[in-house]
Amino acid sequence: NAMSKHFPKFILSLVLLINIFYAKAQIVDPIKWSFKVEQKNADEATLLFTAKIDEHWHVFSQFHTGDFGLPTVFDIKENKKFYKLIGKVTEPTPDEEFEPITKTTLKYYQKSVTFSQKIQIICKAPFKVKGTLNYQACNDESCLAPTDVEIVCQINKDSKEETCDVKTVNDDTTNTGSILIDEQDTTTNVAVVA
Repeated sequence: NAMSKHFPKFILSLVLLINIFYAKAQIVDPIKWSFKVEQKNADEATLLFTAKIDEHWHVFSQFHTGDFGLPTVFDIKENKKFYKLIGKVTEPTPDEEFEPITKTTLKYYQKSVTFSQKIQIICKAPFKVKGTLNYQACNDESCLAPTDVEIVCQINKDSKEETCDVKTVNDDTTNTGSILIDEQDTTTNVAVVA
């Protein structure tokens, strides 16, 4: 009978499918990141990186140096044709707790935290600022493996400009020109800034 011949394969497939759904349900992801741009004028913007943190979990400050847990690290590359970084990524004052076993002070955030990076806008056409952040989520019992998150922030999204006027200085000469924004990216129609 054809049905009895294929029944064991069907049961095996069903068991594997249930195990895959169960395994996905077991993945712990206590930190949810979101990115926002506050652009009050055409010359400057603030990039906001917000972590919503599940109850009983925390992420560490950029300035955490304890033996337990890793600091949060941001890597945002400057692209002087489009924007310049103003200072470094800033953060609010973290919670602090002395760890008697390692004799260090833990610096961390619970519930939520927003880190920020100011940029000077050079190009008036739409573009993206990209980067990565690395963080480690911990609770009172353990820490998850460090996690990388891609940062993408849209700048000048409502601008009608299509080119960037650029001035570059090479030794004693100044070159002036325009950069045509990449229009091959049909989903966003903006330059990709790495």
